[in-house]
Amino acid sequence: MIGYGRHRRRLEHWARALGVDAIVSFSSVDLPPYLDVSLFDAVILVSYEPELLSSLVRSAAGLDLAVVFPGDHADVRAINSQTQTSYCATPYDSLSYAVALSQISAV
Repeated sequence: MIGYGRHRRRLEHWARALGVDAIVSFSSVDLPPYLDVSLFDAVILVSYEPELLSSLVRSAAGLDLAVVFPGDHADVRAINSQTQTSYCATPYDSLSYAVALSQISAV
């Protein structure tokens, strides 16, 4: 999950409570410049900084990784429009993200 903000601690707590904290990586937008996205199964963007994350999203889409992104970012929607594994979530709506994550796990 890539993002920042006031809900991060709660998300980290939920990951621990669900026992998935060992397989979930929470990252800020300050990512290494050459992050190898092929190491991940999915990229979940909770927040989006276009100038920092566009190349990451393009790389993930190119590898056909599942990408969940906030729906208020048209540039991410355009990058992912050709993939079958991208899911648009309503910004700041945890239920919307939960639905997107359940679609990923169903695939």
